Amino acid sequence: MGYLLSAVRTIGENAPFPYKVEYDGNFIEGEAVMILVLNGCFIGTNLLPFPMISPDDGLFGVAILENANLGAFLEIIAMKRSWTQNMSSDSGVTYLQAGTLTIESKRPLDVDMDGENYRQTPSRIKVLARHLSVLTSN
Repeated sequence: MGYLLSAVRTIGENAPFPYKVEYDGNFIEGEAVMILVLNGCFIGTNLLPFPMISPDDGLFGVAILENANLGAFLEIIAMKRSWTQNMSSDSGVTYLQAGTLTIESKRPLDVDMDGENYRQTPSRIKVLARHLSVLTSN
């Protein structure tokens, strides 16, 4: 629940900022209140409606919330739709997938990872596919 409350608080406190995202040689720009970079299907214990996200596919899921409309964020959490790659919604949410990602903003903005601000924009991240071995009980 803490992740959700933090995200809702962040959306409510922040004014939209201009962004530019480069992903796998493609570009997208606009204004957003939050950009979520995901490598799993959950925020906290809440399942997200992005069925194509897999922790071992070598791709990030990227959800760009383009306005401060709480309904846009709640739409994601409530799973009102099943999203597909490179899809935009009427509520101002854009979803894409990428293996490498650079996020730029006109002024430096904090990058939050699990509640810790450890860097600022511009920020470049890359998936290291199959970098770790994990044992399971299958």
